[in-house]
Amino acid sequence: MKKVTVRSIATLIAAASICLGVFTSFPAGTSPVMFSMQNFLVITSSCLLGSINGAGATGIFLMLGFLGIPVFSGFSSGIQYIQGINGGFLIGYFIVSIAAGLIMGSPVKAERHVKGRLYIKTALTSLFSYLIIYVPAILWFMKVQRESGTNYSFTESFNLVCAPFIALDIAKAALTVLICVPLRPVLSDILYDPE
Repeated sequence: MKKVTVRSIATLIAAASICLGVFTSFPAGTSPVMFSMQNFLVITSSCLLGSINGAGATGIFLMLGFLGIPVFSGFSSGIQYIQGINGGFLIGYFIVSIAAGLIMGSPVKAERHVKGRLYIKTALTSLFSYLIIYVPAILWFMKVQRESGTNYSFTESFNLVCAPFIALDIAKAALTVLICVPLRPVLSDILYDPE
């Protein structure tokens, strides 16, 4: 089988995993947004596959949701979802799928021999990715609230939309490292021709 076909299959599998992440969404206390593992799946997919395939997987997930398949948090769907308070997260998902993939690059076999650096690079990329998601999430929340007549400051919005999830996101970043470091060199053999 051609390697480009294998990469396409890997992208579809990653997209399916992000979509199935909807089953991990549930209300998070007083926060108006739901807890979900979908951000973890977006970041991990991009760290594993690189920017083209990671963004492809996230793009498929977003397209399916916009077309009406209930893959967004709370089993929501439709273009109107992005207009609500969670829309900034979706924007952040796509941005981070490109950014994390660009930082990590495509997996290469040589990473077997530089695991220490790969641990650090993956950890920093993963943590940075959550910060990237937070920015459009907060700004979008502020915009939607302002349009409904309620003004929240950046700090208030951060406390409502992101602060409740920080500890969990750090744990998810650690899980991304534990998955990506051993799998990236293996994926280099599966997805790409020998160097």
